[in-house]
Amino acid sequence: MDIAWACLDKKQLDGARQYFVLVLQTRNKMPPNVEGAVSRLNLAAGQSALFLGEFEPAQKYLENSKSDPACAKVAERWLPAVKWMENRKHDRQDKRVTEQDLAPLMAVLQGY
Repeated sequence: MDIAWACLDKKQLDGARQYFVLVLQTRNKMPPNVEGAVSRLNLAAGQSALFLGEFEPAQKYLENSKSDPACAKVAERWLPAVKWMENRKHDRQDKRVTEQDLAPLMAVLQGY
């Protein structure tokens, strides 16, 4: 995820999306009842799904990551952003985060 965030910092959305896809694919290949350190993967998968415009999986994975106290605070900050982005994109065909969405999304995340 660090590489994806670095790409976002440089406004390289396509590069970031490639990493978000890999994270989400990794999590989707795992059985749903996996235990252990999966909370951090759920957090990363939820964040990735949000940036890819997949709001239902984003919500699910972020909710699931809250079971780990180390992830709960971050997940709580991201969950309202899922709803915010879903409302922002409700009438658009392409639900992915765009360059125009980045600054407002970051403001929403910092506001919680």
